[in-house]
Amino acid sequence: MKILAAAFGVLVFSFVFGPMEVRAQSDQETENRKCSVSGRVVNEKNGPVAEAFVKGILKDAPPEIRHLFAITNEKGLFSFKAIKCGTYMFFAEKEEDNYPLVEVLSDAEQWPSVEIKDGVPLTDLEIMVGPKSPRLKITLTDAKTGKQVKSAALFFHRFDNPDIFLGPALTSKGEFDLLTPLVPFKIRIESPGYWDWHYKEGDNQTNPVDFLTLSPGKTRELKVSLEPKS
Repeated sequence: MKILAAAFGVLVFSFVFGPMEVRAQSDQETENRKCSVSGRVVNEKNGPVAEAFVKGILKDAPPEIRHLFAITNEKGLFSFKAIKCGTYMFFAEKEEDNYPLVEVLSDAEQWPSVEIKDGVPLTDLEIMVGPKSPRLKITLTDAKTGKQVKSAALFFHRFDNPDIFLGPALTSKGEFDLLTPLVPFKIRIESPGYWDWHYKEGDNQTNPVDFLTLSPGKTRELKVSLEPKS
């Protein structure tokens, strides 16, 4: 069974797990956990993705028992044993290879899911990641002084539906280095003492282009000057 992990894109945060650790965020008794699932994570070229972070979410379950986490081995393999049966959504990411987690991308009903039944181990789950997300690097300065603005928050908004957004991504160093959506998106940056900044480019001042579309795997650098309120 194959799950294609593709959607809006995601801001990436760091997680720390032990090698090949598999755990469920629950203290439920083991007799309530009768199901199992195993599979592998592959990239857009069908190659194994080693040391990928795999996340499973049990639908319609309370937060304390709904999450599963694992790390793939060198062959891209993972497994979850003695888990609660039900319908799960599975995602995979490897930030350093530009494969972001696609959990918070769009409406939940669009997320891929699979039903795991009691007494029927699922052994062929394949989670496909890719294509590689673009990377956006932003440096922030004060428009009047030219000095670095260190503290800021960044939001990505879908161009086709601005109510769907990702963020905030926070910085205290005056720069962002983020994986970005593969679909057209808008950028909003907030910083204390400055007017909000919205991405715009082009010579048409009446109707400037206010969204970005980046190619898979490419990196774009932006220098942003924030206007102080006083």
